[in-house]
Amino acid sequence: MGNLVTHGFAADPEDAALKAIAAGTNMDMASLTYTKHLAGLVAKGAVSEARLDAMVRPILEAKYRMGLFENPYVTSRRWTAS
Repeated sequence: MGNLVTHGFAADPEDAALKAIAAGTNMDMASLTYTKHLAGLVAKGAVSEARLDAMVRPILEAKYRMGLFENPYVTSRRWTAS
């Protein structure tokens, strides 16, 4: 998301977060843009709690289907090719 500012698409990181949300980007894995700005956007009413719930739901569902809540630490032996 940091690239949105770098390339002139967003005015600042908060604007980048808002535009990424509007575009349907559910996860920010590297830039910390959501970590730094999402709570403030919700507090200001720019992003609803319902929208936030909709963003995280598919991520949590995927983690649940993969069993990451029951067994978050797997050994490499479990994932070797057969």
